[in-house]
Amino acid sequence: TYTPLTPPTRIWLGDKRSIPAIGTGNVKLNLRLDANRVRTAIVQCVYHVPEMNGNLLLVSRLTKEGYSIKFVGQGCHILKESGQIAGTAYKRGNLYILNAEPALQE
Repeated sequence: TYTPLTPPTRIWLGDKRSIPAIGTGNVKLNLRLDANRVRTAIVQCVYHVPEMNGNLLLVSRLTKEGYSIKFVGQGCHILKESGQIAGTAYKRGNLYILNAEPALQE
């Protein structure tokens, strides 16, 4: 599902600039949990920001949904309330990159 944002929502960047998010929707992802396990999940309320060549997943949004984040070495684990790993990310520069790919629509 996709919903246009009228007016667009401003997304503030680390250098104090802002860019517009013009819509929200749900994204189906294949999340790599480790070398042998992949989990498919739907991430809800993802901002569509045409000026970005990637997507942002906000820690504040995850914690609001009941997840916790555990930073380990050069990465992090996204944990369900049960403590089960829901996703992983690796560090690149000052950002954590989610180990995920878009799931193909059937």
